Amino acid sequence: MLLNKSAQEYGYEQRGVLCIPCHVLIFERVLEALRLGDDLQDLFTFLSDDLL
Repeated sequence: MLLNKSAQEYGYEQRGVLCIPCHVLIFERVLEALRLGDDLQDLFTFLSDDLL
């Protein structure tokens, strides 16, 4: 689903590596939350508290 949305917005002409504008650990936590079906509001709260 996420890849399809990205393809619609950016197309398939991406050259090189995929650049994600966040720290690797944050990205991994988001992926884990999605995989486990966690409440994303809790994740956003955690990230907001962690970044302040």
